[in-house]
Amino acid sequence: MPWILCTGLMGSGKSTIIREYISNFKTIAFTAPKIEATHQGLDFEFIDNVFGIMQEKGDHISHYYYYELDAPTIKKWVQFVKIADAIIVVYNDQPLREYNPPAYLMESLLGHKKEDAKFMFVINNYSDLEIAKSNLIAKYNLGDLDPSSFVIKDLPRGSSSLEENSVPKIKLDVEKVGDIINWTIDNIDTI
Repeated sequence: MPWILCTGLMGSGKSTIIREYISNFKTIAFTAPKIEATHQGLDFEFIDNVFGIMQEKGDHISHYYYYELDAPTIKKWVQFVKIADAIIVVYNDQPLREYNPPAYLMESLLGHKKEDAKFMFVINNYSDLEIAKSNLIAKYNLGDLDPSSFVIKDLPRGSSSLEENSVPKIKLDVEKVGDIINWTIDNIDTI
């Protein structure tokens, strides 16, 4: 029962990716992972979006559980990093605002991940993919990591529109979102 953490800096697009997947693909409900996390004497379960996928593989059924946390949350609740079998880091190459430096997030991820947990970096919101890849590698210090410990995927910029209540709505390429999530399932042991 693999746990897949989807994270990124605030405004990276991780919630949009997950909402787009949940809206367009079959998922299963599940209870978020119970983590022993206590702050000022209170127990917490703090997860933004969760979904599960049930898939038949040969003669058995496998379950994959995805959960989302943003960078500030991970810094305080590293217990959620420790259970992840794979980590998807969403990177926005052209953010409207930068909240924290990427090193802030990577320090928490690298310092607390399972030894064999691998990374997938998803480049989101870019104009030039090669420049975006170079920016990602530099900002997250990926040159310091073993190249076999991560993979980089891209998600082309979505279209935006205003909903009735004047809230911007981003529409992503549904097929590409599905490919990213399904790729983690197909490669969970080899990411």
